[in-house]
Amino acid sequence: MPSTEELASLSPGAPAGSENSLLYYKAQYEQLEAELADFQASSRELEIELERDVEASEKRERKLQEKVESLGFEVEEWKTKYKQSKAEANAVQNTLQKEITTLRDANRTLQLRLRDIEVANDDFERQARNTTSSLDDLESKYNVSIERGVMMEEEMKIGEQEREALRIETQRLRDELSDLRVEAEIRSDKLRYAEAA
Repeated sequence: MPSTEELASLSPGAPAGSENSLLYYKAQYEQLEAELADFQASSRELEIELERDVEASEKRERKLQEKVESLGFEVEEWKTKYKQSKAEANAVQNTLQKEITTLRDANRTLQLRLRDIEVANDDFERQARNTTSSLDDLESKYNVSIERGVMMEEEMKIGEQEREALRIETQRLRDELSDLRVEAEIRSDKLRYAEAA
């Protein structure tokens, strides 16, 4: 390829013939062709570099897209797990609330039953005290009757009819005492059953 000085010497403005002009234009063409080749080479290198950058960008974009999709799946999975956990927590809360209500009702029922049992126990204790008092009174009367019987036996000479009457009275008091003892035992059994319950 001609040098710059050679091109200047072959310039059309310089006094020369048609051969020099031809050489000048040929040199110009060769220079332009060389510059075009350099430009095409540099353009090709730039194109290759841009293609690499585009390919790298597309690769990064694909990775980011895959990551976005993966994160989207994870978000949906967490949403599903959250909804499921919330539903399970609500179910457990409702179950516990029902159990609490049931336990409160059962406790209230037991308290009412306990109060009724305490009232009944007080009644049985009062009846037992009354029965015991009556039994003591009857035993005292029985002892008095026995004493009177002994005294009357010593006074048998007073009359057979009076002795018979005292015997009948004594037997009646014994029967009444036996009945009261049976009743007292029944009430004591009821009292013990109420206390055991």
